[in-house]
Amino acid sequence: MMRAAVGVMVVLSVVGVQISAQATRWTRQLGTSGRDEGRGIAVDGSGNVYVTGETAGGLDGNPSAGGKDAFIWALADEDDTVLAKGEKPPLLRIGGVTFADQDNDNILSGDETAALKVAVVNASGAGRARKVVCMLIPEQRVRGVTHSGEVKIGTLEPGGRGEATFTLTGGEDIVTATASFIVRCTEGRGFDAEEQRVVLRTRAVAPPEVRVVAGEMALDDRFEPQQRDKLAVGTGNNVVEPGESVEVRLPLENRGAGATRGTRVRIRSSSPDAQIISTDTFVLGTLNPGERRHIQFAVAVSRKYTGTQGLGFTVSVSDERRRFSREETLTLPVNRPMRSVQTVEIQGKPVEVARSAVPESRPARRSTMTVAVADFSGQDVSAAEAATVAGLIRTELVNMGVYRVVDRGNMDKILAEVGYQMSGCTETGCAVEMGKHLNVTHMIVGTVSRLGETYIIMVNVVGMETAQIVRSYRQTAENKRDLINACSVLAQTLAAE
Repeated sequence: MMRAAVGVMVVLSVVGVQISAQATRWTRQLGTSGRDEGRGIAVDGSGNVYVTGETAGGLDGNPSAGGKDAFIWALADEDDTVLAKGEKPPLLRIGGVTFADQDNDNILSGDETAALKVAVVNASGAGRARKVVCMLIPEQRVRGVTHSGEVKIGTLEPGGRGEATFTLTGGEDIVTATASFIVRCTEGRGFDAEEQRVVLRTRAVAPPEVRVVAGEMALDDRFEPQQRDKLAVGTGNNVVEPGESVEVRLPLENRGAGATRGTRVRIRSSSPDAQIISTDTFVLGTLNPGERRHIQFAVAVSRKYTGTQGLGFTVSVSDERRRFSREETLTLPVNRPMRSVQTVEIQGKPVEVARSAVPESRPARRSTMTVAVADFSGQDVSAAEAATVAGLIRTELVNMGVYRVVDRGNMDKILAEVGYQMSGCTETGCAVEMGKHLNVTHMIVGTVSRLGETYIIMVNVVGMETAQIVRSYRQTAENKRDLINACSVLAQTLAAE
């Protein structure tokens, strides 16, 4: 029978290892009723022991193949149960707890994830801490709140520091309440840190409700052939009639308590005698409670129409959160007078009110604002990714034609002449200084951060006259592939204001 002891006087002529009996930790005996020979022994950095050799029996229940069989036997270190003689115990403590949520208000809201970070410290001069594990234990449960499981930190040397990050998620069914958790960090031999209680607020999702304001729907059926982009071909009597096309201006209003997210609107005809001949999909982005937006689409009516109930349409309003998406029916009266569109223009002279064509979904006239988009800074994303997001928003704004946008090449040239660095500018003072060099009315600065797979884009619009942030926006992308769409929605929101 072969015996191996760790921590007592063991001499193996093959490896020439001698271990002092003064550091005894544990003893194990292994072997069979046959002839066993140990050939080698080794210990890894975690204290696990590995023995190799030959046996004529069946070690640990393994069948013998006949004659002598080679073996390797791994024995785990058992420092998680006892201290060695003369070994100091560790002294663990929780060194701090931080909370970071997506909108930075320190409240876990519905459809939001947050990171709870726990620092664990082993005091200098104490012993080594082994198999350190931290867990988050719900004390006061709140519906709709979920969290990640335990976090293994492992070994902490004296003076060492580890960190456990827990992910908290607020579901759509979260309620407004106060949640509490116990943070428990254990050590393999029982030298645990003192527990800490974490208390945080939760907030229910405020539901949006986008409704069609059908009573204020207006149309333009005037035929103006000199305007190539105008699709109305009618008599100009503000009446939808068979055989003509009209442009419809439809208001939508958020009558709910919460803001929408990533709103898109699609118009579909449910009548065989009505055909939508313009774009039928509109990106509205975020609509705050009480906010109203207008969309414009063109409809051609078949001359064969003989009905009396009007033309039916379906208005689909989609939200990034599916449960807030909804559909509504719309009826466009035929052979009945409707309100026409009135436009008020202010151009430094008395206001002139005149009938006009329905404006396009984006402003018909170019804004007097001149803007520049600085490279965004990145948090848990690379500088290249953050700059790409800023570039996507800059390109979208240029293509929309709403603002005069300083292109990236000119920005680099102008700032290089004055020795100014563009990257990393997120503060108001920096934006104002950069904007003055570029001779713009507004600077757009922002950050791109990542929480798990979700990207969060935060944008501030800084006015040069006031030297203050005049508007702020947030847009999320579920993953990297969704970033392009998120930038498009954010640009649409910027252009719509």
